[in-house]
Amino acid sequence: PREAARAAVVHVIFNVIGVMIWINFVPHMAELAQILSPAHSELEGLDRLAAETPRQIANIHTFFNVMNALIFVGFTTQIARVVEWLIPDRPLREEELHKPKFLDNALLTTPSVALDAARLEAGRMGKRVRDMLESSLPVILSGSRMELEQLHKRDRVVDALHRAIIAYLGQISLTDLSKSQSGLMMELIRITNDLEQIGDRIATGLVRSAHKRLDENVVISRKTEKIITKYHKTVLKVLDGALDAAVREDKKLAKKTSALKRNITELGELVARHGVERLTADEPNRLATYAREIEVIEILDGIYRIARRIARTQLHRVTEKPPENPPEKIKNKNQDD
Repeated sequence: PREAARAAVVHVIFNVIGVMIWINFVPHMAELAQILSPAHSELEGLDRLAAETPRQIANIHTFFNVMNALIFVGFTTQIARVVEWLIPDRPLREEELHKPKFLDNALLTTPSVALDAARLEAGRMGKRVRDMLESSLPVILSGSRMELEQLHKRDRVVDALHRAIIAYLGQISLTDLSKSQSGLMMELIRITNDLEQIGDRIATGLVRSAHKRLDENVVISRKTEKIITKYHKTVLKVLDGALDAAVREDKKLAKKTSALKRNITELGELVARHGVERLTADEPNRLATYAREIEVIEILDGIYRIARRIARTQLHRVTEKPPENPPEKIKNKNQDD
């Protein structure tokens, strides 16, 4: 395992650098070992050496490790980064990407824990969708057909996780759920379905639009590319906030994310004005160029609306109120007092 290999490397680094630090102080360490260890003056020669040396070695070894630990403790983060760089994680195989990480049938006997597992898996699926959206823009604007095919294939992982989560939530629904647990289950179903829709809009809508761009020999202008990039960043920010709010179950963050509508509206107006300018410009292939640019914006707008819907899901969560004491119990308590 990578963790075991990294632990071994840290141990080697610790000892090698430690030796480099103390090698010039060997005579002084020998004196210290004699001071720290008991002496056997009643013995002579090899007998005295055999009695004193093991304890001296043990004591100075302890001193060496303790002092090195005190020296290195302030550099723990840096050492960890170096070791992770030396021994990076192995890339996951294709079949491992499709498998859920948190869903475990053994958890179904405890619905609250099973729902937490489903929420974590939905967050993992959301990260896949988010990474897909982030990396899609350069491919959509100027990528080749091979790059578009690679982007389309990434949706297979999203679809596989979607099927696994929905099936798992279906099993949870067969257990005895409270009102709040039922509400959370429905919330997770909606979020998972919304994430799957975003993946489809990227893998199908944006990829299809990019294929049309190639078929029609459309070249996106620098100015238009900047506007679309700005729009894309805003949509990505909304999706990040929505996913973070869903994973952390944070209503305040969900409300803040949902309130970003004004930013996207202003960008939409900017895109519309720029589209009119492009449509009336005396440039070759302007109709096809206008159609492709507006199509990308419309698809991104659809993704934005779905992301905002994920954020709003947190604002309508069903929570249980603690049961109030029935009047009879309160009356009986007063009588007992």
